[in-house]
Amino acid sequence: MHCNSETLKKIDFGSLDGATDPNLRKYFYNDNYWQNIVENNHFFVIGRKGTGKSAIYRWIEGESQDKGALCVNLGFKEFPFQRLLSLTDDNFSLPNQYQSIWRYMILTELAKLIAMDGNITINDYSKELVSYITQVFGTTAVDMHKKVAEMAEKSGTNISMPKFPINLTNESTYTNKLETQPYDNINNINRRLQDVIVSYLRCYQGTSLFLVQFDQLDDNYNSYTDKDKYFQSIISLFKVIYNLNQDFIRNELPAKIIAYIRSDIFYKIDQYDAESARWEEYRTNLDWSIVDVDDYRRGKLRKLLNKRISASVPIDGDQWDCVFDREKLRLKVGNDFRYDLFKYVVNRSFHRPRDIVQFCKKMQLAAIDHEPIDFNTIRKAEREYSLWLLQEITNELSNEIANIKPLFDFLRRLGPNPMSITDFKNQYKNTDMQHKDSDMLAILYRTGIVLNVQILQQGNRMNKRYFSSIRNERSSLNPDLMIELHKGLWKGLYVQTFG
Repeated sequence: MHCNSETLKKIDFGSLDGATDPNLRKYFYNDNYWQNIVENNHFFVIGRKGTGKSAIYRWIEGESQDKGALCVNLGFKEFPFQRLLSLTDDNFSLPNQYQSIWRYMILTELAKLIAMDGNITINDYSKELVSYITQVFGTTAVDMHKKVAEMAEKSGTNISMPKFPINLTNESTYTNKLETQPYDNINNINRRLQDVIVSYLRCYQGTSLFLVQFDQLDDNYNSYTDKDKYFQSIISLFKVIYNLNQDFIRNELPAKIIAYIRSDIFYKIDQYDAESARWEEYRTNLDWSIVDVDDYRRGKLRKLLNKRISASVPIDGDQWDCVFDREKLRLKVGNDFRYDLFKYVVNRSFHRPRDIVQFCKKMQLAAIDHEPIDFNTIRKAEREYSLWLLQEITNELSNEIANIKPLFDFLRRLGPNPMSITDFKNQYKNTDMQHKDSDMLAILYRTGIVLNVQILQQGNRMNKRYFSSIRNERSSLNPDLMIELHKGLWKGLYVQTFG
């Protein structure tokens, strides 16, 4: 089988958004995520936008059914976050003042999972949890995390919830085990719920794991004008997740809470709270970057694409090579007419699954009128892909740069070739942009728009070695090296200006 449009059109490369992809489990690339995240002591899954956080979040939910776990996924895309930010508990100092509402949210979700368990251990603890969930949230108990934000009230310095009358059989025996607290003040509720849940899990006779997952916590990040409150809220959540998980681990209880969040947000947390350093060993980093030359053929990105191809078209051997035959494509870069298409695509991406999948989908569209696929097909696809990538960057930059168009005009004038920092600053002087040149360079490097480049002379050839935040997100610009505009953006900048 070789490169042709009919073969390419049969491949389901999947949705760009793992949160909504209906066929995700069919072609999901599993990098031991259940073991690394669920079975290991990892509570936080972090990665850049487009690295598959939501896909893993959904995949773990699906796997739970096969592994005897009960899982609830809490999405925050349409969550009333502004409402939650008004529910500060004044008993806590900054940046911890949202811990009460987050703890309540998690405990009620755990209580719901216990109530749903088909192998529930019937005792006074489980009866109270079932009674509480049904009387406060109703028998369906759908979207409880949203209901919590809507039902909670700030009363003076405290947060209150609807009162729940305790009415238990054999109460005298039961209250010898637990101190009865009124269900009104949220801190009293939390103490009561946590005591009952822990007591239940200690005597639980079933085999289920109770799993609560948080995703899309960063979906509306750019819309918040008060970033301090947002970070205080996230820090409060992560502290509750950390403390509850540690409690479950110490007592060997079958429960766990996991949160998924963008790495750039996670790395900013230590600016607000030094205690966050202790979370380092409890996180899973989603890093797809290609560092070594062998990674182009054997790395995770290649395996992910091959998995998606093989799920649609039965092919022996390396699926990418079979579909995109280098000899027939004759992709030209410099004087090389046999340039590797996968390397070409990756070098125009931010080394994220979302980018590679999007480029492939653009090639599918470009191949409709071309048989066989050739150099011109790839170039047409690249034009559309580059415009998409430019829009992705626009969304990411909008929070820091109010007017993107002058910046893009400036970047287009810089051109695609390497330049010195001095050359950049000299040209930047002629713009009306408000950021200082050093600040702008830092932003461009951090977002992957600008890369450091080292020119190496090897015999009669000049080779380039690149350094960027794409490969090392926590790196910073090296002022002693030259810089170059990211290859994937250049064509979009040109098309945006000249059509």
